[in-house]
Amino acid sequence: MSDQYKKGDALVRFGRVYQIFKIKDKKVKGEKQPVLFYKRVFPGRAGNVTCSIPAANLNKIETRRPHLKKDFTEFFKVLKKTTLSEDEDLKINGIKNPQNLDFSDQAILIKKLWLEKKDPAIKTSFSKKNLLSSLLRSVKEELAYVYQLDLDAAQEKIESMLNS
Repeated sequence: MSDQYKKGDALVRFGRVYQIFKIKDKKVKGEKQPVLFYKRVFPGRAGNVTCSIPAANLNKIETRRPHLKKDFTEFFKVLKKTTLSEDEDLKINGIKNPQNLDFSDQAILIKKLWLEKKDPAIKTSFSKKNLLSSLLRSVKEELAYVYQLDLDAAQEKIESMLNS
């Protein structure tokens, strides 16, 4: 598992982008194995907390590599839509964990929630507002990393597409 990652690589966990800054062999349960040390690319309110995990355990937590620019191209197409098709709308009904959705389905969900929020005839629930906020925060961080933007510029880019 450790040969899949090297110093400087990024990984995404719970919608946050982390960067590996060190890989060091350490004794874990009496056996020497590589341990990955990583920290957030965009530190939050708690500062830049350092995390570590034995490379062998990486598959036990939900991590992935950041999306590619080509993935964002498709994502942006959905955000720019003025309406969602019935198929798209139905595809995201009854979801349990939006963070585990496919990236294109996350785009559909964001657009649906955004359209509801902007419609004065619809009273958007508190939980839907929180869900939208959570999804936007995670996409914003990853977008900022992939396109080398600051978080404010990434937020503006997303909102301009949603409002187009």
